[in-house]
Amino acid sequence: MSRRRRLEPAAPPLSELPPRTAPLPRVWRLVIAATLAGYLLLAGGHAHTTPVAPDSSLNFINAPDEAAHLKYVQALAEAGRAPVRDDPRFPTYEWHQPPLYYLLAAPLYPAGPLAVRWLSVVLGMLSLLVVLRAARILHPEDPHIAALAVGLAALIPMRQAVMASAGNDSLTELLFCASLLSLLLVLSNGATPRTALPAGAAVGAALLTKASGILLVPVGLAAFFLAGREGDMRLAVRSAGVFLLAVLVLNVGWAARNMRLYGEAAPLRAFAREFEGTSKASDWIGRQPLRVDAWTGALEASPEPMDRAGYLRLVASWTFRTFWGAYTPNDERARLGVPVFMPPPFYVPGLAAALAGASGLALTLGRRGRLAGLRARGAWLLLGAAGLVAASFLAFVWQYFQAQGRYLYPALLPLALLGAAGIQALVPHRWRGPAVGLVLAVFGLLSLAFLVAGVLPAYSGGER
Repeated sequence: MSRRRRLEPAAPPLSELPPRTAPLPRVWRLVIAATLAGYLLLAGGHAHTTPVAPDSSLNFINAPDEAAHLKYVQALAEAGRAPVRDDPRFPTYEWHQPPLYYLLAAPLYPAGPLAVRWLSVVLGMLSLLVVLRAARILHPEDPHIAALAVGLAALIPMRQAVMASAGNDSLTELLFCASLLSLLLVLSNGATPRTALPAGAAVGAALLTKASGILLVPVGLAAFFLAGREGDMRLAVRSAGVFLLAVLVLNVGWAARNMRLYGEAAPLRAFAREFEGTSKASDWIGRQPLRVDAWTGALEASPEPMDRAGYLRLVASWTFRTFWGAYTPNDERARLGVPVFMPPPFYVPGLAAALAGASGLALTLGRRGRLAGLRARGAWLLLGAAGLVAASFLAFVWQYFQAQGRYLYPALLPLALLGAAGIQALVPHRWRGPAVGLVLAVFGLLSLAFLVAGVLPAYSGGER
């Protein structure tokens, strides 16, 4: 009696092959190149315009904590060591920061602060290239989304200013982008030790740049779980172990140093004690008879003390404005850290883009069949990463009054890519090209206005 050959596969099926990336048409390559060049020119303008604060008694919100960051760089450049708490030679309240950014900046320190600023500008440029690569992975057939995502990321006026200052925000943003890109490649190419190692290295480097890098660990584990569901779950679990091991290996030395000095792997309790002197939510809630004007962002008198809801409205208003554009003139306001906002119409395009992107994304995710396969998994992964960054920021401002939009820049890749996809979902296909051109033109003009009409007069004696 003959045997029947079994038809079942010998191994679990692999996830679907990623779609082939179509070459970018020449016109869109030129658009993206022009956008990147515009970022360099605008960021360079900020780097050469904003003064370098002589010490931490002055703080420009468009060059946040720069004097303290430069003191950390100086410690590595001159003494070959990171500063410690209450360091008598290199006093800086950024002593708690991990060292990776400062190690990159230390060789440039003898050339002056401007050279360190240009390091940040270049790191900001690399983030844009990572955004482009991620867009080509999730939307390989759509050049409009790639160009719009790069444009939204490059032409945030405040980001150009922050990326043009000395500080670890630039490397943090880049490594968040690189980590998320590597995790998208895990979803695209499968969970294997070969894809896990670069993902773990990127996340480990992010954690060695800023403590908020820890947010990428659960995002990474979620990526390996999603990849395992589409392929071999046991291989995905082993690959996740490689991922975690790479993160641990990169950070064990820094953690051991902190344990020796402060009794904890990350000196969070010691930092919290030092942060006690900053403005807190409790300084506003129930004490300040103030409210925020929704149109201008100005504080105005209120018959009742501010409650928690009023405080959160203030945080939301100022965070939104400082995400898009704010500066601090070189006067008494720099000693108090008070931001100056642009005229209210300046923020309308940003609000419109945010609402359009969110609406289009919600529409896409809500319609069954609109997203599937790699694109669906990637979208949910990026949405989860952005949600963790936002939740971490909310937990921070719940206690401390730190309404600064730059804290959301680690989510640049999800915000730009999902926002671009959401906007394009609302535009008929034949109008997508003109829509991209319109958005890039508007945000390019806003960026130029922020530099020329806001920042330049503030530091050239034109504003008092």
